[in-house]
Amino acid sequence: MTKKIADTGKETPDGLRRAGFEPTFGIDGAGIARAYLTHGGGYYLDVGCSQLIIDGKIKVNHNPGETKGSGKCELLLANGKSLPADVVVLATG
Repeated sequence: MTKKIADTGKETPDGLRRAGFEPTFGIDGAGIARAYLTHGGGYYLDVGCSQLIIDGKIKVNHNPGETKGSGKCELLLANGKSLPADVVVLATG
């Protein structure tokens, strides 16, 4: 069922990937039910934010590593990059 749903709305996950957001369909593609039952989280339900990300109104920076720290108006990444930021949201699950 998850695959069928994903196939009907393929443009959304494709657009999210282009914007730097890494969508997943859960463990073995099983969807949110399995993620909820096995991890109690680790899923994202779109309530309108996906289109804002796709349109570039919300910027996403995928940083699979660690953050090194923060400055007055920046976030320092472990890879040496610095991101200017007014607000930083850490989505840690």
